[in-house]
Amino acid sequence: MSKKSSPQQHAGPSRRPAARRYPRRIDGATGPLSVDRPGGGNRRFGRKKAAPEVTFVEPTFLSRVRAFLPVTALPNLICVITAIVVALVALIATSSTMVAFPSFVAQFWLVVNLGPVVGRGETISLLPLAPAMLLAWAVSRRVYRTVKDRVSIADLAVLALCVLGIPLLLTLTASAMLLDASAVFDVEAPPLGTAIARTLLLHGLALGWGMGRRLWRALCRRFRLPDWLVDSSLDAVRALKYVAIGAGVVYLVALVVHYSELGTVYGEYGSAAGKIAVTLVSLLYLPNVVVSTAALTFGSEVALGQGSVSLFGANLVPLPPLPALAAVPQNAHAWAMVVLVVPTLGVLASIVRNVPTVKVAAVGGLFASLYTLIIVFLSAGTLGVYGYVGPSAWLSASLALAWIGGISVIAAVVALLMQRGIEKSVVEIEEEQVLIEDETEEEEAEDSEAVEDTDTAQEAEEAEEAEELVDPEDESDTVEEIKEEEVPEEPEAEQEAASEETEEPALPDEETEPEAVDKQEKGDEG
Repeated sequence: MSKKSSPQQHAGPSRRPAARRYPRRIDGATGPLSVDRPGGGNRRFGRKKAAPEVTFVEPTFLSRVRAFLPVTALPNLICVITAIVVALVALIATSSTMVAFPSFVAQFWLVVNLGPVVGRGETISLLPLAPAMLLAWAVSRRVYRTVKDRVSIADLAVLALCVLGIPLLLTLTASAMLLDASAVFDVEAPPLGTAIARTLLLHGLALGWGMGRRLWRALCRRFRLPDWLVDSSLDAVRALKYVAIGAGVVYLVALVVHYSELGTVYGEYGSAAGKIAVTLVSLLYLPNVVVSTAALTFGSEVALGQGSVSLFGANLVPLPPLPALAAVPQNAHAWAMVVLVVPTLGVLASIVRNVPTVKVAAVGGLFASLYTLIIVFLSAGTLGVYGYVGPSAWLSASLALAWIGGISVIAAVVALLMQRGIEKSVVEIEEEQVLIEDETEEEEAEDSEAVEDTDTAQEAEEAEEAEELVDPEDESDTVEEIKEEEVPEEPEAEQEAASEETEEPALPDEETEPEAVDKQEKGDEG
């Protein structure tokens, strides 16, 4: 079969040779051509373009405000939205006109921020602490998340401006709304100074608590202040916290003791809705009651309008029918003085793990007095026709200084004396150990000398015993040897002369006589 007519040995499509690529220069391009790129485009060799340099732009005041405003405004915005919802529900439930909506929202904001509420000629500045504490906690958490990583002095100033400025503007707006509504409704604008002061104090405490210990220490170092001031402040807060816990326990015990009065108060409300409402009001005022109880444990006095109550006596007037007030005693009991131990235990519990120094304890007492004054100012106030209700501010602050500062200083002094005693005892123990070591070394030296003397004596005794056990023959030999050693050796010549003098001529034996004669004859012949 010829090659032309034979079948294809390799079946399948045949592969065409690759087309040769010819370089092509792009218009305006320079440099060597490359045939490796598709289309024959030229490859440009050289350094890659450097990344653009990032320039740091100093933040401005407006940029800081835009950064911090949403963070700090969120809790206040939630409060305003809650006020709007509650106002709508209340107005719809009571079938009231919506014209009162702005004034209701304004009063809600003031109540949450502890601003006084005025209506019908009466002022209520004794407002519940529970909503205000919740708002302050939310603000402090937002502040802490903002400053926990890194913050500058300028950032901190703008943050403080936002934290204090937003609620201040809202308080002023609420006061203006109430002033405008006073022409239509029986409401009035609150005392502006008290409203502003309480708003700034509440949010200022939230700001300070949210900044945290580390930031406060950094600020003290920045402004060249001793950082133990932060420790003093925290010790004061811790002591007040433990005293408040003890006061809460005392209040619960008093409420259990006056259980019958509690049943009487609930009996005045016939419907379940009334009982639930009065219970909620009592829960909202529960922190205020704990503050008043803590003031009583310090030995202070709590005013109830024209009446008063303390550990030393009670002068009461008819009280509002609230379950929270059922624990108020009608007269002072003899065992009431026992509650004076509460501040002592509270302060000791706060410093038992870390006893402060004397100066830290003294300054901590001052901080405790200042914080007590602020808390009493926020928790007490006027209650309509009753007048002022709450602890005596200056007396409570002074007693807080005496109890917390005094007990802390005493504990610091005792700890200092104990520390010095321990150090002195440690030094004495070290000296005793040194003396004991010296005595031990001396005893060891004496023991070693005694052991050496004992060994020497034993060796001497063994030598004597060995001499006693020697044989008589050995002794004689020994004596002769000693004598020979003692007798001086004479010269050899003298010894030979002496031997010749002492030696006698030998007598010939009978058997050897002929032999001697023969020898003599031979000698003569020779």
